[in-house]
Amino acid sequence: MSANSLRPPKWRTLPPIDWVARRICQYLRELREGAHPWILTGKQIDFGPDDDPLLVEIQPIAWLDSSVLAQAHEHCRRELDAGRQTHR
Repeated sequence: MSANSLRPPKWRTLPPIDWVARRICQYLRELREGAHPWILTGKQIDFGPDDDPLLVEIQPIAWLDSSVLAQAHEHCRRELDAGRQTHR
């Protein structure tokens, strides 16, 4: 399972909403394949082969509703013009 931080890095100068929307939109293809995104906490211990963080002590917090996914997709399309080919 893939995981990404929703906390923008300190070097990031764009609004946090841009970071969060892009993190969500990275996995739209996987959603079409049946995955369902959720928010969790955990302790990062390393990175996996795709540079995803490897976590232990995972605690689920919430599933992301489809309306949140739609909002993230629309934000990426409208504000960031990102992923024209990827996020259709």
